[in-house]
Amino acid sequence: MHAQGDRNFKRRDFLSLLEKRALVDGHPPPPPATHILCARAAIKLSTEQGFVYWRSFNKAVEGWALVAQGQTVEGIAELHRGLSGMKQLGFVGAMTIFIGLLADAHEKAGQVAQGLQAIADALALVQQPTSAGAKQNDIG
Repeated sequence: MHAQGDRNFKRRDFLSLLEKRALVDGHPPPPPATHILCARAAIKLSTEQGFVYWRSFNKAVEGWALVAQGQTVEGIAELHRGLSGMKQLGFVGAMTIFIGLLADAHEKAGQVAQGLQAIADALALVQQPTSAGAKQNDIG
């Protein structure tokens, strides 16, 4: 997709793609409560096994699901925790997705300035050249 197409891609289009993908698999998308339970189980396992990246990733997933369930304050806090962990580790590949979800969470909370800052952060992140120490999705 070229730059013009990227600008026209809306959040609702992304959610529609997720829903279509779930329906292709023969299942409706699971409710946020299911995501929270799975994320918390993954956080527990990741903590026990020392999988720091996956702990951070699932903190962000939990945050997104909390926001989707209407718990915006708690969700935003978990999104920040997850993003902070990913950033400290140098894994930036998934960060832009979660920063976008963070911006959406701020919008839902009526925090427009913070949402716009999150978008600016995501744009700055993708415009940075990949350094030798930064990892995109090299987690396996």
